[in-house]
Amino acid sequence: MSAVGEIRELKERPAQIEFSRRAIEDTVASKREGRYMTYDVDYVTVFIPYSRDTNVFTVEQWMLNLEQYTREGRIPQDWLPNYKRLYEAWKNGQELPPNGTPIKGWGVLSPAQQENLIHYRVLTVEDAAGMNEDIMRKLGMGAVEIKNKAKTWLAQLAERGPATMQIAELQRENELLKGSIASLEAKIDRMVNAQHEEEHEARVSVSRETIGSIEADDIMPEPEPPAKVVKRAKDATI
Repeated sequence: MSAVGEIRELKERPAQIEFSRRAIEDTVASKREGRYMTYDVDYVTVFIPYSRDTNVFTVEQWMLNLEQYTREGRIPQDWLPNYKRLYEAWKNGQELPPNGTPIKGWGVLSPAQQENLIHYRVLTVEDAAGMNEDIMRKLGMGAVEIKNKAKTWLAQLAERGPATMQIAELQRENELLKGSIASLEAKIDRMVNAQHEEEHEARVSVSRETIGSIEADDIMPEPEPPAKVVKRAKDATI
């Protein structure tokens, strides 16, 4: 069965992928330059769900295949744009997130159970919930319980979905309200500061005008009145 066929059977769960870049010899350039010349080619490793098998393609050929599969209706319409986004993220140095809730760190299972699932490329809770009989036989005892736990956990998550969305919306509105209050407070502070500056400038201006209107006579001490001269009448002599 082809990789696409296996994916379609698994409730349309897209395969996990991994990109890599390899240096390929450019034989024409090597002969022309007389030395070993290379060019980079991007590859994608497609991990078949619930299997250790992989398929490797050049990204260019893989994208062409996906475009054809999409036109033929062999894969869902949203797979191709999603894979393109992952490829762009990888080229920008971003780590590719798993397609779902990672098994690693999922507290419902023990670390040993997590590692066992990861060994068989069951990388997410969604993958565990959709395990087929073949992978469950490989996992051995406890596989049915793990699958049931995964399905129950996802169902509970779906039930909490609307409430979670409502809480998230309330939190977003709360953050917006906090931002509006902070902006209003900052605006009020600016207005108060501007008013204080205007009042200060007004007081300084009045002081300057007052000082400019004072003349020298206003600040010089008033002259003392002249001393009175007392004339004494001479005694008349006969």
